[in-house]
Amino acid sequence: MDSMTLPQVQLGNLTVSRLMVGGNPFAGNSHLSVELSNDMLDYYTVANIKNDLRECERCGITTAQLRADMHIRRLLKEYWDEGGAIKWLAQTAPEIGDFPTYVQQIKAWGASAVYLHGGVTDEHYQMGRLGVMRERLKMMRDLGVAIGLGAHDPEVIEEVESQGWDLDFYACCFYNLSRTPRESFVATGRAHEEQFLQDDPERMCRTIRQVSKPVVAFKILGAGRRCGSAEEVRRAFEFAYSNIKPIDTVTVGVFSKHANQIQENARIAREILAAE
Repeated sequence: MDSMTLPQVQLGNLTVSRLMVGGNPFAGNSHLSVELSNDMLDYYTVANIKNDLRECERCGITTAQLRADMHIRRLLKEYWDEGGAIKWLAQTAPEIGDFPTYVQQIKAWGASAVYLHGGVTDEHYQMGRLGVMRERLKMMRDLGVAIGLGAHDPEVIEEVESQGWDLDFYACCFYNLSRTPRESFVATGRAHEEQFLQDDPERMCRTIRQVSKPVVAFKILGAGRRCGSAEEVRRAFEFAYSNIKPIDTVTVGVFSKHANQIQENARIAREILAAE
């Protein structure tokens, strides 16, 4: 392994690095404050997003977990046309309708994997309509890419696993943000309060270890709430990698306005994973 390579795992037919970059900051969705979200919106021009994706490549990050909307589609086309090589793990966007047509578009836009938005999954579970998500996965199976299910509530993952659904991976949030109904800031432009409870990561990690499928774990830094110091960031990475399976990966969003968080996150991940 050279100095910039990260270990890799499989999500169905897609090979990904065990650290991926998340797209919420690129969309101005900080999950922390309206002020920070607006700062991210101002900073993340298409040019700056492309710079971050190129830095990911230099640091051994092979895949970006990004929303499947027209903004992302347009910037990725430009980035790929310029020679970019990052692969796209696409999260469905809840505001876009006509789901059968939409998922076909996601594949045509160049996604290497697609997963169902966790907040929507949680909502259907709470309404007793989890079968809707199973039907959507069936529509996605013929796309020829890896398909997955997202959730913030570990009970959702446990229920789906017990039923043996046909999917390639789960996308699991370390924090259960679905205890109360909420709307996406990206879709609505409105802020909402979210609960990031201290015991949530341990609870979700128990579920992650119990499922047979690989998992993409996200919000391991609590959307910036566990970034008070370099030591706190490293402890969060150490907790994540030591409490998920060797076949799993993590996604971490970055805000590169003031520091090269991509390089630092990749360095931490390489050091921790080399010691396993």
